[in-house]
Amino acid sequence: MTSNIWGDYFNNPVEDREKLLFDVFDRYKPDILGLQEVNKSWYESNLLEYLSEEYCFVGTEIYENTNYVPMAYKKGLLLLAKGYERLLDTTDKSKAITWAVFQDAAENKFGVCNTHFWWKTGPEHDLIRVKNAKQLTSLIKNIHAKYECPVFAFGDMNTTISSEVFQVYAENDIQNLYDL
Repeated sequence: MTSNIWGDYFNNPVEDREKLLFDVFDRYKPDILGLQEVNKSWYESNLLEYLSEEYCFVGTEIYENTNYVPMAYKKGLLLLAKGYERLLDTTDKSKAITWAVFQDAAENKFGVCNTHFWWKTGPEHDLIRVKNAKQLTSLIKNIHAKYECPVFAFGDMNTTISSEVFQVYAENDIQNLYDL
């Protein structure tokens, strides 16, 4: 599951939403939960504490809790590797990729990338998202080659399926789960 939990940028305090979001996550109980816009207020909220009963975290330890795209994973999964990359060509610290490689109880390995792409509109900003997609694509290929496992990517890509971002994926044989 992926969820942009919306940082408290516009007088939208996290205290009003933390329990509501947890209830959604608790209802669906995803094996992996990718979050976007986890800013300082979210780290100081109760959301991660609520999740910690069933989940461990990837990326929350990075840069003293300034990773805006951490992941939660069910405690039954084995974490084999993890990493973090800031997206290039943007100064916005919320635009990054957190990745991990897991192994389940049946010893199946799989990689996961959680991301949040550039958000502004206009042709010059579309180009930044294309660069974001190329960076994510390169990371997916590297994880796949190094760990010999399928890799799943999700997040807030701030685009549509008909955009050049998805053309980059198609050109690199990255399949959209909707199409599968």
